[in-house]
Amino acid sequence: FTTGINDILIADFKVDIYPNPSTTGKVTLSIDANTSEKELQLQVTNILGQELAPSKTITLNGDAKEETINLPTTPGFYLITLIGETGTAVKKVEVK
Repeated sequence: FTTGINDILIADFKVDIYPNPSTTGKVTLSIDANTSEKELQLQVTNILGQELAPSKTITLNGDAKEETINLPTTPGFYLITLIGETGTAVKKVEVK
């Protein structure tokens, strides 16, 4: 019986998020350059699936990319979803 949410990566790109957990709500996405993706759609939701900000397009152009995201400062878990042509990556972030 599992009750946790794990990171999901079904794509040809790698993404890391730091710091995780965050004490300020500010996190940085680090997207690997070794991908055929040209653009990714970024979505931020709470654990209930409610969208916290409009979707955003991240342009890669074959380069590694870092993107700063400001999450709510309310303690809890948030999901960062990146959607590309080759698949989707979902990362769980904790704000303390």
